[in-house]
Amino acid sequence: MRNKKLFALVGIIILIFTYIPTNVKVENEHEKKQIDDINKNTKLKLAATWTVDDDGPADFSTIQEAINAANPGDIIIVYPGTYIENVNVTKSLIINSRDGAETTIVKPPNQDNNVFEIVANYVTITGFTIEGVSGHSGTAQTWITPRYVVGGQAGIYLNRGNYTNIYNNVFLNSDIGILSGFSSNNTIQNNNILGEGIFQGFGIFLIYSKNNTIQDNNITSFWYGIWLDRVSDSNIQENKMEATWPGIRLSSSSFNTIEGNAFDFIDLTGSSSNIITKNIIKNADYGIRLSYSSNSNVIYCNNFINNVENVNSFESTNIWHSPEFITYTFDDAQYTGYLGNHWSDYEGIDADGDGVGDTPYIIPDDKNDTYPLMENFENYKIISINNNPPQNPVLLPILPDPSDTGVSDLDWNEDIEVDT
Repeated sequence: MRNKKLFALVGIIILIFTYIPTNVKVENEHEKKQIDDINKNTKLKLAATWTVDDDGPADFSTIQEAINAANPGDIIIVYPGTYIENVNVTKSLIINSRDGAETTIVKPPNQDNNVFEIVANYVTITGFTIEGVSGHSGTAQTWITPRYVVGGQAGIYLNRGNYTNIYNNVFLNSDIGILSGFSSNNTIQNNNILGEGIFQGFGIFLIYSKNNTIQDNNITSFWYGIWLDRVSDSNIQENKMEATWPGIRLSSSSFNTIEGNAFDFIDLTGSSSNIITKNIIKNADYGIRLSYSSNSNVIYCNNFINNVENVNSFESTNIWHSPEFITYTFDDAQYTGYLGNHWSDYEGIDADGDGVGDTPYIIPDDKNDTYPLMENFENYKIISINNNPPQNPVLLPILPDPSDTGVSDLDWNEDIEVDT
C-alpha cells in the first residue's frame, strides 16, 4: 500500500514538471509584472504556453483558437505571418508576437468590428502590426460626442478591462488606434500609431477611466492625438504627436499629469486641477486653449514656441507658474524661486540674470504668467522643489576638469532627479 502511494506521488510530481513550460523566457518587465498580478488574482500557479502560426506547425493557426483553448494566466506566442481575424480576448493572457511588429500583422475581415477587443483584466498585447479598421471615413462631426465612439472601430478596444499592458505595437490606418472605455490601471507604452489624416479619428481615446499611464507613444495624422474624456489620476508622458489637431484634448477630466510631451496644441474643456509641465508646444494656431471652467490647472516649465496665439482662455482661471519654490541653476548660478513658462513672443528683460523675466507675460482673460522663462525650460536644471522662501543667487564654483585630477569616471554635470 505504501509503495502504491509512493508511485502515485512520483507520478504527480512528474506530471507537474511536465506541465510547467521550460522554453519560455520572460524578459520584459511588463510581462513579469503581468504574471505576478495574474498569480495574485487567480488560483492558477502554472502557465501553459501556446503557439500560433498561420502557415506552419504550431498548436493553432489563428490567435482566436489559442485564446479559446487557453486558461487564464497562459502565454500565447504568435509566429510571423498575416492573420485575418477579429480577436476577442476574454481571459487574462499574455499575447506576444515572437519576432515583433514588422513581421506579425493582424487585419480584420470585418471592418465594422475592432481588430482586438479586450473584455478581461490582466492582459498584455505586444509586438503586432494592427491595421485597417476604418468603419467611419467621415468628418469631425461624426465623432463629436463619445457615444458615437465607444463600441466603434479601433485597433485595440479595451472594454472594461483593467491592469492591461499594450506596448511595442504598430497601428495603421484605423479610425481609432487604441480605445479604452470604463477601464483603469492600464499602461499604453511605446506604440507607433498612424492614422488616415488630420481631422479623422483619434490616436488614443480614453473615456471614463483613471490611473492610466500613456507613455512614449508616437502618434501621427489624426484629429486628436490623445483624448481624455472623464479621466482622472492618469499620467500622459513623453509622447510625440504630429499632424494632429489638437495633440492632446481633455474634456471633463481632472487630476491628470501631462508631462514631457511634444505636440501642436492642448485643448482643455471643463477640466481642472491638472498638472501641465515640461511640454514642447509649437507651430500651432493655439498653444493651449482652456474653456468652460477649466480652472486651477498648474501650467509651468513648458515651451510655447511660434504659435499664432499662445493662450486662448474662456471662463477659466489657472496657475501659470510652479506651485512651489524651485531651486535651480541657470547660467552657472543657483537660484530659488517660482518658474513659469517660456514664451517665444515674450519681450521683457531679465536684469538680474536669474533666467526669469522681470515683467509678467500677459495672458488675456486669465491670470498672467508672472515668472516667464527667458529661455527654453531645458536650460534650467532643477535641483530641488521646496516650500522655503527664495534665496539670493549663489554663484557656483568652477570645478576642475576631471581629466586634470585623474578622476575620469565622475559625471560633474549629473542631473539630480526630483520627485514632483
